[in-house]
Parts: sequence; C-alpha cells; structure tokens
Amino acid sequence: MFMLISSIALLIGMIGVFYCGRSFDLSRLPGLLREKCSPGAALCGAGKAFFVILMIAMLIRMAAVPLHTWILDVHDEAPSPISMMLAALIQTTAAYGIFRIAYPLFPHAAGSLWRVLALLGVGNILYGALCTIRQAELKRLAAVCIDPADGFRVARGSHGDTRRRSRGQHS
Repeated sequence: MFMLISSIALLIGMIGVFYCGRSFDLSRLPGLLREKCSPGAALCGAGKAFFVILMIAMLIRMAAVPLHTWILDVHDEAPSPISMMLAALIQTTAAYGIFRIAYPLFPHAAGSLWRVLALLGVGNILYGALCTIRQAELKRLAAVCIDPADGFRVARGSHGDTRRRSRGQHS
C-alpha cells in the first residue's frame, strides 16, 4: 500500500515538474523552474506543492519515521538476499532522488521547508537508533539500521546555505 502511494505521488510530482518546466531534461530543468517557481513568480505555490509531493514519495520509499511502518513487514516476509537488496537499492535510490531531483528542481521550496526536513531527519536518526538497540532478529536489525543512515541523509539535505540553494548551487 505504501509503495503504491509513493508511486502515485512520484507520478503526480513528475507530471507537475513537466507542467512547470515543459521538459524532463534534468540539465535544463533547474534553470527553467528557478524562473517559474521562484518566490513571487506565477508558479511559486505550485513549485512548493510539487516539491512536497516529491518529498512524500521519496520519504515513503526511504522509510522515514512517520512513513516507515511498511518496511519491517516487507523485510520479515522477504528472503534474506532480497531483504538486503531492498535496503540497499530502494531506500538508497530514494535518497538519491531527493538530492538529484527534488532539491535541485525546487531550491526555494527546499530552503523554505528546511526546518521540517531537519526534524524528520533527526527523528529518523533517534527512532532508528532506539529501535536498533531492541532488535534481536537479524533481518529486522538490517531494516532498522538503515533508518538512522537515511535520517542523516535527510538532515544533511535540510542543512546548508539557502542562498546557494536559491541560485541552484548545491554542495
């Protein structure tokens, strides 16, 4: 169910990116969207909405704290090699999507929502650390150990110079 919601949100977000920029070319889109979705521009609200939709899609796939309940069940039911692949591919690819798609395309929205993202990251770190202490099963331990690493990724993404983000420059 969570992956279906994530897929639909990702589809809506990418349709929104195309609606705002009229292109899927990731080398041209940041410049196009910077003009159309900057504060005071006609599509400023749409840019922020599409950023939030993309972040929800990626945070579900990343299994961030409020959207994480699906991950333990999937790891329990999957064979061990598939469980490790799930942790390595789906969750890490979601982090890549945040840093390669969501932040560069909507830097103003990312700059204005950095506190929320920082709280999600710190919450993910703390929750994952506390759950790791209690786990006895190896597969559940592998599932829960990924959460703090993803929390560090989200927290790092929320941190930074918002002036550089608004110009489309990222560290």
